[in-house]
Amino acid sequence: MAGRDWMPLKNEYAVTNTTLREMANKYDVPYNTIRDRSFKDKWGTARKEYRDKLMKSTIQKTASNQAAACAEQLSNVGKAAELATRAIERMMGDDQQFQRHTVQVRNAEGAQDVQERTFKKYDTKALREFARALKDLVNIIRDVYGLPTIKEQVAMDIAEKRLLLCEQKVHSESEEDFTVGVVFLPPTPEDKELFE
Repeated sequence: MAGRDWMPLKNEYAVTNTTLREMANKYDVPYNTIRDRSFKDKWGTARKEYRDKLMKSTIQKTASNQAAACAEQLSNVGKAAELATRAIERMMGDDQQFQRHTVQVRNAEGAQDVQERTFKKYDTKALREFARALKDLVNIIRDVYGLPTIKEQVAMDIAEKRLLLCEQKVHSESEEDFTVGVVFLPPTPEDKELFE
């Protein structure tokens, strides 16, 4: 058996779930011989390294696929936000947009009909809905592009300034030489009265 090429057996063991006993039967090699060879050539280590490498590769591919899917979703949300922005721009080009109302009217035969009419009075419900939609759109755009609100930006600026102050304090404390002691002051006339 000294002339046997053990590398194909080692590779098979590393990349499959085949047991040493199954390999001994398959290749007509005594079990003790194949067991000793696997111990000598560290087949178990090769199997573990292969599985670890396979697991790492699988995790990386999964993470890459998930990141690509997430990026595509964000891109689609960004495109939808752009479309909504363009629709709002077109709508705002109509200066009577919020003065149109739908009204029910009766024609000469008595049948009801729905018509759109323009009045001087603004449609406050439509204005509220528009404001809500605009606010939602702004929030979506902020989320997609990672833009903080003014309040969030102020909080981040304050946190950054605090961090800088803390760092400066730590550096200044480490550079100073501290001396601890007691200072005795001469007694005042009031002190003399207290102790007499």
